[in-house]
Order: sequence, then C-alpha cells, then structure tokens
Amino acid sequence: MGLFDSLLNAGKKAISEAAADKLSEAVNDKLGGVMDGLSSMTQGLDEDTFGNEAKSYTKGTSESSTSASVNNASGNREVSRPEDKLEFSVKLRRIIESAGDYQIIEKVSPDELEQECGHEIYPRGVHYAEPDDISFKIMKGGERVLYIRLWHSSGDYNHVANLKIKYFCEDNGIKILDFFENLPNRYDYMEKRIKEKL
Repeated sequence: MGLFDSLLNAGKKAISEAAADKLSEAVNDKLGGVMDGLSSMTQGLDEDTFGNEAKSYTKGTSESSTSASVNNASGNREVSRPEDKLEFSVKLRRIIESAGDYQIIEKVSPDELEQECGHEIYPRGVHYAEPDDISFKIMKGGERVLYIRLWHSSGDYNHVANLKIKYFCEDNGIKILDFFENLPNRYDYMEKRIKEKL
C-alpha cells in the first residue's frame, strides 16, 4: 500500500502543478491584453490631463531621453529610437561594455547555480519541474555579478520551476533580472535596470 500511496501522491502533485502552470499562463495572457489596452488608452496623456503629478513623474527626463512605444497592426510594440530597435543581446552587450570590465556568458544551466550554492534547487527527472536555462550571466573578475533571463512569454516566466529559481536567487541575495521579448525593452530602460544591479 505504501508504494501505491506514494505514486498516487506524486501523481496528484504533478497534476496540480501542471494545472497551476496552465491557469497562470491563461491569466497572464489575459492580463497582458488588459495592460496593452491600458497602455494604448493612456498613450498621449500629458500634464494638461494630470497636472502636477505628470510634471513630477517626468521631472528629470528630457524629450531626447524618452521614446514612444506604439502597437503596430500585428499587436507587437514598436519603438521610435534606432537603438531601441536592436536585438536584446546587442543592447545588452553595449550596456555591459559601457559599464566597465564585465563579461557576458550566454545560456547558463540552473545546475551551475546549484553547484555554486551547494544544494539542489529543483527536483530531477520530472519534466514539468525542470527550469529553463538562465539567458545571461554577467561576470566581473571571475565572479558572478548578475543573472538576466529573457522570456518569450509570461507563461514561461510563470512556470513553477522558473519561479523557484527566481525566489531562490532573491532569498539568497543573488541578483537576477527578468525581461520579456514581447515588451519594447527600450535601451534606456534596460540600461537603468541593469546598471542598478551591477
């Protein structure tokens, strides 16, 4: 009876985690559509609409340091500055080069993070429990400084195993940033977020 109970419990756990992933993916897809709608509704609103709040929010920014983001016919966001149109990895390399003596390593296995920390973060042998590779590792002087993950969708980001990696990093003081391909990832936005963590 013990073997049967453990198999039954493992099956229940697998089904509940898979259902949680699917539900999370569906909610985030709907939420993304709502956020895009809000973004397009508020586009073009200025201080005449919001008064002093808009002035204080935009204080310190200039016309040249901001860029417009609009949705094209296919629903993808476009940006108006040339450097914003570059591929994510090209923008990342430029930002890291301008920050100093850093190195970038692409596609890092979560196993490397486990080895560094000395214990297992996720269970082995179960497909749904395996996290995706970490997109980039930023190093300085042979030491890890920052992990950066680039996601194709919020569903990938919200996968239980990938969230375990994020929470593990946060709980252990390991710097990690997440970016999404379906968002504009403007150069100035990326630069600000990355340099704050370096």
